[in-house]
Amino acid sequence: MAQPLVRKGSLLWLLIFSSPESMKSYSLGLPDFHPSPPVLGKSGLNFSDLINLSCGKWSCHENCWNDSAKKAIETGRSTDIECAGGIHLFAEPIFAGQKVIGAINIGYGDPPKESDRRAGLAESFGDDPEKLKQIGDSYKSRPGFIVDIAKKLLGVFAKLVGEIVEKEQTKETLSAVMKRNQALLDHSPVCHKIVDLDFNLRYMSANGFKMLKLDDNTQVYGNPYPFSFFPSTFRDEMIRSLKKVKETGDTIIMEALTRDVEGNGVWLDSALIPIFDEKGDIEYLTVVSADTTRRKGDEEERNRLEGQLRQAQKMEAVGRLAGGVAHDFNNMLSVILGNTEMVMEELDAAHPLHDYLKEIQNAAVRSTNVVRQLLAFARKQTISPKVLDLNETVEEMLKMLHRLIGEDIDLSWRPGSNLWYIHIDPAQVDQLLANLTVNARDAISDVGKLTIETRNVVFDEAYCANNPGFIPGNFVLLAVSDNGCGMDKETQENLFEPFFTTKEVGKGTGLGLATVFGIVKQNNGFINVYSEPNQGTSFRIYLPRYSAPVEQVREPDQIEQTSRENETILLVEDEPSILKMTEMMLERLGYQVAAARTPGEAVQLARAHVGDIRLLLTDVVMPEMNGRDLAEKILSIYPNIKRLFMSGYTANVIAHHGVLDEGVNFIQKPFSRKDLGAKIREALNNGDCGSDSIIE
Repeated sequence: MAQPLVRKGSLLWLLIFSSPESMKSYSLGLPDFHPSPPVLGKSGLNFSDLINLSCGKWSCHENCWNDSAKKAIETGRSTDIECAGGIHLFAEPIFAGQKVIGAINIGYGDPPKESDRRAGLAESFGDDPEKLKQIGDSYKSRPGFIVDIAKKLLGVFAKLVGEIVEKEQTKETLSAVMKRNQALLDHSPVCHKIVDLDFNLRYMSANGFKMLKLDDNTQVYGNPYPFSFFPSTFRDEMIRSLKKVKETGDTIIMEALTRDVEGNGVWLDSALIPIFDEKGDIEYLTVVSADTTRRKGDEEERNRLEGQLRQAQKMEAVGRLAGGVAHDFNNMLSVILGNTEMVMEELDAAHPLHDYLKEIQNAAVRSTNVVRQLLAFARKQTISPKVLDLNETVEEMLKMLHRLIGEDIDLSWRPGSNLWYIHIDPAQVDQLLANLTVNARDAISDVGKLTIETRNVVFDEAYCANNPGFIPGNFVLLAVSDNGCGMDKETQENLFEPFFTTKEVGKGTGLGLATVFGIVKQNNGFINVYSEPNQGTSFRIYLPRYSAPVEQVREPDQIEQTSRENETILLVEDEPSILKMTEMMLERLGYQVAAARTPGEAVQLARAHVGDIRLLLTDVVMPEMNGRDLAEKILSIYPNIKRLFMSGYTANVIAHHGVLDEGVNFIQKPFSRKDLGAKIREALNNGDCGSDSIIE
């Protein structure tokens, strides 16, 4: 059904197309004309209603208006077309910025006068011909200048509407941008704060509330910044920095420790940035802060681990040096002690040279003790661990410890109940107690108290994670504490280094605590020191629990130290002076000796020897082959031969980290003739033929 041609309407319709699918329309009236409300839908360019122009009550079909507006929108220029009803339609495009968003139209001109054309229009649009004739006859023509003014006004309106739409779109865009930016700020891993020039907080992003443990409803806006619950040192530094940014306009980067509202420490990396207005003046300040607490913790942990690694590497390097020096030094001491001992046996005690020789012997013995301490620190000390009850071992030492500390110091012994067994060389326990007791004695200037205690302790992974240096597992604690002068942090950092001492020159070697450290490490334990200046010191040693079944071990019978006649010993030593000295010792002990400087020579002597060879006494580290490989070759010739190894320090060929392998006899250089005789009888008398027992 055709739409009627005659309609009531307004002079002017404004059409704004935001898109082909969505359109907004506005009705604007001119003087002497009556506006009507918009009746447009959202169906694109093909509308269901007429767009009317009342130029003397004459209307035009909607398609003509659409064509006019569409052409203006497509071309971006003014358009002027004549519609089927005889009226002209003028359209101006509307620009919002650089984009055409719609068009605005007016109609002008006279209705057709011809009766046959009117009749055709009435038939086409279903109107009454007589009514069209009456309206057309009553229409009064408009002057041309009125139409020109209307066209110019239309251009002004198009510009005005474009500006209005652009502003509306800008508002919508700004609103969307602000919402998006707000979302970005709220989900940002850093905290954004806006501070006015009086240093009052005007804005803080959501992460700031989270970072400082503030409730979301906490009223912070308008309050002074920095907050009152921050530490005074942080507040002072922040205010100084904000003032400097305000005065200079420079950005300042600062890192400082503050705290949240609950009092927990929070490290903040902050950028203080000035924000300028259009005139170039500072309008406000923004503070962007990142929580670096975890990173600082990681850095501190990394620095701690790096420090531990450097310390471990340093101690390992010193240990290797000490072990190497000790090996060579022991060889020299072996010659000095052995020959001095044999010369003294030849001289009467009243001989003028006897006292000189005694001094040489004493000096060599003291040097031997220093070397053994070095070996203990280097974890190259030869040990023969036993399963023992630490309480029993300490109790056996108490009488000697009382003599060490003197009468002015009270010794308190606090043994733990149901103590677990440990696996350690008893001699090493003696060394630990002696060194720690002497250290405590020297820390007490007058009267004081020394406490020794033991107990079982268990550390889990969670505890060790929060206590650096601790190891998870079951341990037996040996603690030696005193109420002496204590130590500062710097002293504690160097405590276990060899030759480090706080004592006067000549009062200490600096090897006592280094020895303690080496023994603990060699037995897979760890040690902690707790000390404060003038508050005393506590050394706490943790030795691993021995969890294997414990068997009762029969104490060996008294070993006969006299030689047996016609017993032959095959002696192998690559150092000529030690070879000669040891051969003389063995001969004085009454043994027959077959001496060889190399393993190859020893094999030849064994094959050429007529009769039995009871014992192989060999150095461990030699050219051609080591002592253990040599022993295997000799065993193929003499299956029942006993073996006794000797060395300046243990090597991995007979021990692992200084712990003797099962069934290995060992004597450490330097040794006296008496010690050598005892070890030989022990090796010959203990065990079945062809096997060895551990040296106790």
